[in-house]
Amino acid sequence: MGSLKIWLRVPDRSRLELSVTGPPDGGFVSGARLLEDDDQNVSEKMLEHNDISPGPLPVALEKGFTYTIRVRVAELTPDPITVAIDARIIKPNGDPFGKDYSFSVTGKNGDDPQRATIIAVTEKAG
Repeated sequence: MGSLKIWLRVPDRSRLELSVTGPPDGGFVSGARLLEDDDQNVSEKMLEHNDISPGPLPVALEKGFTYTIRVRVAELTPDPITVAIDARIIKPNGDPFGKDYSFSVTGKNGDDPQRATIIAVTEKAG
């Protein structure tokens, strides 16, 4: 089971910040796939565990793009642990945009990886 967060009409030059945090001693791996789509071209970037955990990883948001981040978390411990996937958008003036996103996943070694999808749609170009 996963989670979905969508922000619409995000102001140009805003910043999305993504963090994945768990127990201080680790016990999990995470990663993400970032897609940037301007309705003509799509680019893909793989984000490794050290890019987003503990984070925050800043993603600059430009007018006319849709940003989709597919986050995955796999726990590696024999006992269940909880890992938090957090994201927020900061407008160019430093104020928050919309509501911050937080999704906690709990699992242990051998469980299926857990996922969250985060989408930011910026204001249209032109």
